[in-house]
Amino acid sequence: MPDIDVNHLFLAATHTHTHAAPVLLQNRYQDYGGAMEPDEYVPFLFERMAEAVVRAWEQRKPGMAAWGLGHAAVGYNRRAVYADGHATMYGNTDRPNFRRVEGYQDAGMHVLCLYNSERKLKAAVLAPAAPSQATGGQRLSADFWAPARRRIKESYGEDVTVLGFCAPSGDQANRPLFRRDPDLRMAKLRGLTWTEELGRRVAEAFAEVEPIIRKDIRNHPPFAHHVERFEIPEHPVSDERYARYRKELDQLEAKDKMVGPDWWNRHFYELIVQRYERQQQGENGHPVEMHVLRIGDLAIATNPFELYLDYGVQIQARSPAPQTMPIQLASPIGFEYYLPTPRALEAGGYSAEQTFIVGPEGGQALVERTVEAIGRMWKSKKESE
Repeated sequence: MPDIDVNHLFLAATHTHTHAAPVLLQNRYQDYGGAMEPDEYVPFLFERMAEAVVRAWEQRKPGMAAWGLGHAAVGYNRRAVYADGHATMYGNTDRPNFRRVEGYQDAGMHVLCLYNSERKLKAAVLAPAAPSQATGGQRLSADFWAPARRRIKESYGEDVTVLGFCAPSGDQANRPLFRRDPDLRMAKLRGLTWTEELGRRVAEAFAEVEPIIRKDIRNHPPFAHHVERFEIPEHPVSDERYARYRKELDQLEAKDKMVGPDWWNRHFYELIVQRYERQQQGENGHPVEMHVLRIGDLAIATNPFELYLDYGVQIQARSPAPQTMPIQLASPIGFEYYLPTPRALEAGGYSAEQTFIVGPEGGQALVERTVEAIGRMWKSKKESE
């Protein structure tokens, strides 16, 4: 379809932790239990996605848009910090040496509504600062997006599309580190599971926002879509760190069979070793694809990482757009990684040790590039349409 610019397509993940979700890496498991394997599934997936794009493009009609901000507590910082300064993901907070939760958590939820020419809601785009990981295990589930979609469709009609995005939240999860028992009790008194409770919060936040922003539906809002591909610096690997993970990798590769977390660990050890070897050759750039859209007063900005929330806060605070919806785990189809903050690197722990390629240097460069790109679409927050 020559009238579609494929550079203006981006894909984004909500990041569920249900193990039955599609696997894209052929060698991730030794036994797929009779399921369609990645070598067969990935081409099948691409065909379905292409069909969806074509169908949407061919059936497009004039519409209207409205946007606003709601609040739903579905993301919680998951890193507990202790008296000696180290951090642990999902660490116990009832220990005497617990001192604080490492970072901020953001209950804000960006909302974009799309209407047809009769002002009937056709799609709701929602972006809370949280992955969808309240549900886990060997089953296929959209996590809290499933009950959220069900509730919204019950109110607005089955033909309404509910599109969930994940705002920067690499250090967030759906499990509070403290005060968990009262939260669970309230969900139980409502007759809900924890996943259903989070879905209720999302749906009720939307139900509060939509009637308000429909008072300001825009028929012809300014629209622009800008795509940038650039490099940001990778985090340097020290000689000591290289030697440690080179040894770990050699020990794993000497095994006759890798089981459990061995495959996962080998993957990240290989990345560290390869990054060190590249850096020894003077190569230190990591490719990024970023999409920045303007829809009226709303800016949408993507990045491919599990971006720690602090970077998303910086982007929103410094953006010249009146409202900015950042979206993580988006753009290229690939295996992207955590992008931690300086305080996370200092404290260590999962997501701030071997499971990242780009560190704070690259994170700050990404923030600067994003704010700059948005700035080309707005002169200032006071700009009126």
